Amino acid sequence: MVKKQKDNNTEKVTGKGSESEDKRARKINASTVYETCTEQLSPFGGLLGLIKFIDLIEFEEVFKNKYIEPSRKTKLGSYHMVVGMLMLLFIG
Repeated sequence: MVKKQKDNNTEKVTGKGSESEDKRARKINASTVYETCTEQLSPFGGLLGLIKFIDLIEFEEVFKNKYIEPSRKTKLGSYHMVVGMLMLLFIG
């Protein structure tokens, strides 16, 4: 059996989070505070690290040896098309 509490319980009601929680934004939206960031991010949101990694493993050389190009031609070439898809996968 549940006992009835006092009707005025506003004194002990707290917000959804405690005061000791981290105040950083979880999602970026219009109400996100703009200031400098403490994380070590590249100016391109991590894409610079991806491109450096692709260069480090010499992906272009491996790509040219292993990839069989289709009969249709892409505007920027097959290598740039595949690197663009990898970037989209990395972002998404």
